[in-house]
Amino acid sequence: MSILHDFLVAETAEHRRACYITLTSKLQRWRRKARVMARPNAIGMLGRRFVATTMRRAKHRPGGTPNAIVLAYHRVVHADSDPQSLCVQPHHFAEQLAVLRQQFQLVPLRELVQCLSRGRSVAGTAAITFDDGYADNLHAARPALEGLHAPATVFVASDHIGNAGEFWWDELDRLLLQPGTLPTELEVTIAGHRYSWKLGDDACYDRAAFDRHRAWSAGEPSPTRRHQIYSALSMMLPALTPRQREDILERLRAWAGQDRRARVSHRTLTESETVALAAGDLIEIGAHTAAHPVLSMLPVAEQKREIEASKRRLEAVLERPVVSFAYPYGALSDYGRETIETVQAIGFESACTTFDDVVRPGADPFQLPRMLVRDWDGERFSRELRARM
Repeated sequence: MSILHDFLVAETAEHRRACYITLTSKLQRWRRKARVMARPNAIGMLGRRFVATTMRRAKHRPGGTPNAIVLAYHRVVHADSDPQSLCVQPHHFAEQLAVLRQQFQLVPLRELVQCLSRGRSVAGTAAITFDDGYADNLHAARPALEGLHAPATVFVASDHIGNAGEFWWDELDRLLLQPGTLPTELEVTIAGHRYSWKLGDDACYDRAAFDRHRAWSAGEPSPTRRHQIYSALSMMLPALTPRQREDILERLRAWAGQDRRARVSHRTLTESETVALAAGDLIEIGAHTAAHPVLSMLPVAEQKREIEASKRRLEAVLERPVVSFAYPYGALSDYGRETIETVQAIGFESACTTFDDVVRPGADPFQLPRMLVRDWDGERFSRELRARM
């Protein structure tokens, strides 16, 4: 665990305290998730997922098993920094599409779901999906998909359509990890707990320092106090309500002397871009809630509001039904049985998770596993696929 490593090698009491804050925030998040996982229906789902994982790791007999795979992307872009590992560079995306075209039959997600529902074979098929609704899905991903006639589904968080700001993880990157000078101390109160950090020399962060650490991703040891703060906040913010999270971000903006305007490189789709992305039959738009919360942390009524509002907004923009859904964050602890029932009741035909597995015959269309795709070249991507299939 990188934060434990940071704590053990800390040279000063101040550094150890910063690591302690990050570790405490992680433990608090794990406790919240454990409460979700302890429910009987969640334990049942976890058991079924354990069996699936065990089956995946077992050696296949000659001929393999009749499985499909769903790929989960977020962005196709050259990024200065990518602490959440969401970005695939355009040339790598082109290599990955070529591998998929060579090794699989690329099908729309809805077609894969229909085959599952009707008991038809899905062997050797693959479906491409994107989460969140970044503008580069239109300007970089769609042209590449069109070039190979590769269908895809883009899950859009509807409150971010035309939003002047960035997703919270991008805003933390903009406020904390970009070159510039910040105040030497930060103090915030989150869920009734007060946290404070002293930045020391890291308050001044020049381009050379940024370039040294630009490849850093969350989960790795923190090279500066700025990265420690980013790691701690990225553990705490997802579990907050959208309103609570926005209050914290507003406090950080005031502290950093910045407004909420998104960088051009990190902006989300506008309404007209959403319509353009969905034009024709190549791209399906799916729902991803309104504000991208951890659904399992919300009361059922609020979960319903988030899911329903997303569907209504997207259908109003597109003037067509929206029938595919993806759970924000998508881990088992991020949604529950009541979430699945709500998604079904609202009228969706399927829902995607981020559980890393292949899609097997008889898979639950409301808990579809997906392989998270990173910035791999074609050779590495092919190896990752073979390891799962």
